[in-house]
Amino acid sequence: MKTENENKRTKRKEIQFSEAEYTAIEKKANAARLSVAAFIREAALGKELSAALTIEESERMKRTANISYKMQVNLNQIARLANIHGLPFVMDAIREYINRANEYFKTGTWREMDLSAYEFEQKQREQLAAKVRELQEKNTELQKAAANYYLYTAVSIR
Repeated sequence: MKTENENKRTKRKEIQFSEAEYTAIEKKANAARLSVAAFIREAALGKELSAALTIEESERMKRTANISYKMQVNLNQIARLANIHGLPFVMDAIREYINRANEYFKTGTWREMDLSAYEFEQKQREQLAAKVRELQEKNTELQKAAANYYLYTAVSIR
């Protein structure tokens, strides 16, 4: 187990550079967001050094991660709706998701999906289907009653 003294830097070495060499090292250190001493130490120890992301690149990465998260949320919502209502219901939601994804790749902006509208529409469809079944059942009962009435009147007339 290492102690605190083993990690402490106690050795110093003076190095001389030409003005051009120092400027080049300083630029690379700044690009990697390291001090010149830390950059030289890391390079000497064989650690891979690369330029750090610029602020713009960092912001772009954050926005991309945020939009990726929002896209995942929308996909999870669509999957949940598919499990609840069946796959045919979510076809419209999937088409809308694909359109929004295409729009994102063209414009760089993500529009949130409101899947509650799809859910409300599906509930209305289910209520309508239940009403249609109820009316079909009543119609079947009325047809049976009409047939019975016809048979009853036809027998009594003879």
